[in-house]
Amino acid sequence: MENTPRPYTNAEVWKRGLYMLILGVLYAAAEALAGLIALFQFISVLVTGGVNQQLLSFGNNLAAYVRQIIQFQTFNSDVLPFPFSDWPNEPSAGSPWEQSDEAVEPATE
Repeated sequence: MENTPRPYTNAEVWKRGLYMLILGVLYAAAEALAGLIALFQFISVLVTGGVNQQLLSFGNNLAAYVRQIIQFQTFNSDVLPFPFSDWPNEPSAGSPWEQSDEAVEPATE
């Protein structure tokens, strides 16, 4: 008889499952937050003609966070995302809405 542990008796698998549940809840919260950011940015563009730069940066980091969650959930990574590690601090994705020294005009057709 083999002495290999069965997957359903492996404590590490169950521990990962608990983390997956917690991160699933955080993913849903991040998705709702992304929707609120999108709505606020849309209203900001309508009213002021530009986006909120702090929310632009936060949205970029939120997208990186969601990617980290999905990577963990799908077993493509063993690195636990925030709040078990640092919040992502991704460089700008190069949005055409970012402010620079020159005025940014959205592309028109």
